[in-house]
Amino acid sequence: MIMIVIRLCAIILAITLLLGLLAVSFVSSFLIHNYVISVISTTFSPLAKPNEDVAKDLEKFTPIGIQKNEILDIIEKNDGWRQSSTSNRGHLAPGSTLDNPIVIGVESVSAHIGTYTNFFLMHVYSTWVFDENSKLVAIFVSRGGAW
Repeated sequence: MIMIVIRLCAIILAITLLLGLLAVSFVSSFLIHNYVISVISTTFSPLAKPNEDVAKDLEKFTPIGIQKNEILDIIEKNDGWRQSSTSNRGHLAPGSTLDNPIVIGVESVSAHIGTYTNFFLMHVYSTWVFDENSKLVAIFVSRGGAW
């Protein structure tokens, strides 16, 4: 009787070890697969370019000088974009600090313009900045990650 119990324990232990090895194999292959997909996604996504390059790409169809209402129409008509905020205070320029705020324009519109994967899901946002005549004077791009 004791031998039967010992054999059953050995079989259960062997099955547990085998399942553990299969799980480790699955997890590592999943991580490798996701890394490869991530590299491919980053390589081919225009949103994965540096912020300044994405802003230059946006400027091709939202050129400097365009009116604010035209930008709002473009955001509304683009299925992949979602307006996230508007401001009547302009936009803090890169390099601004609390001691030395550098404000560009007098109003701005921000929108989520898409996502890409670089192992994490990256959200890309654009902010269009306007002067007192509601004409576009600058475009800024920012991003944030999520698991």
